[in-house]
Amino acid sequence: MSAQMGEFCELLEHDPDKVRHVARVFYRGVAADLQRLEGAAAANEWQVVSELSQRIHTVCLQLSEHDGAKVAAELRQVAGERFVAAYARHRPVIAALLSHTEDFEH
Repeated sequence: MSAQMGEFCELLEHDPDKVRHVARVFYRGVAADLQRLEGAAAANEWQVVSELSQRIHTVCLQLSEHDGAKVAAELRQVAGERFVAAYARHRPVIAALLSHTEDFEH
């Protein structure tokens, strides 16, 4: 679990069941949105990329995943070759974000 998740856990009164359930839903949603975002970028659907990036940004803020929110905000601003370069540059942050999904699968 991210060290930043303390804020998120506080909102849920540190109830482990609530935290696990809500986080699982949020992280699964982010993972699905990232897959759709990659597909939209491959299809040059930049409006969809922008919308999905905004959605990911919002969810990351709700989860106190500030690094993920920053990446999503940056991806929302780029298209074409600039998107490909930005996505490649930010892949480690995206991978770390997605790795948190596994924290809540049990």
